[in-house]
Amino acid sequence: MQEVICAVLVLIGALFMGIAGIGLLRMPDLFMRMSCTTKASTLGMGFLMMAVAVRFPNLEIITRALAVTLFVFLTSRSEEHTSELQSQFHLVCRLLLEKKK
Repeated sequence: MQEVICAVLVLIGALFMGIAGIGLLRMPDLFMRMSCTTKASTLGMGFLMMAVAVRFPNLEIITRALAVTLFVFLTSRSEEHTSELQSQFHLVCRLLLEKKK
């Protein structure tokens, strides 16, 4: 039963990772690409870490999987936001330089 649950969680995680990759290719602009990939890959990673915790029912492994999941959930949105602000800044600078010419 443990192997079946682990396999299902890995498949769901891989599906979300695949959706993140497809979203990277299909979304029209940078900001939608960043949003799509951040959300889908974070969920995919969460499911993969749950699969690790189910497969290895050791307290150390479960604690590490939870710590990795928590770290990624807390930092992925702030990283996306920072990258988005930097992209907007460079876009505005490029537009201002083109306007000067």
